[in-house]
Amino acid sequence: LLVISAGRNTLRVIPPLNITREELDEGLEILEEAVAKVDRIRRSRRE
Repeated sequence: LLVISAGRNTLRVIPPLNITREELDEGLEILEEAVAKVDRIRRSRRE
């Protein structure tokens, strides 16, 4: 799973053509957790 930036607030997700649904779900779950962690860190620094 390739993830690249596409602007300041955008990520492009480029999965291989032969990715399974399970692999895609797992990759997106990992990405969601990472984004949530970064968001928590950024919010805590504002306080």
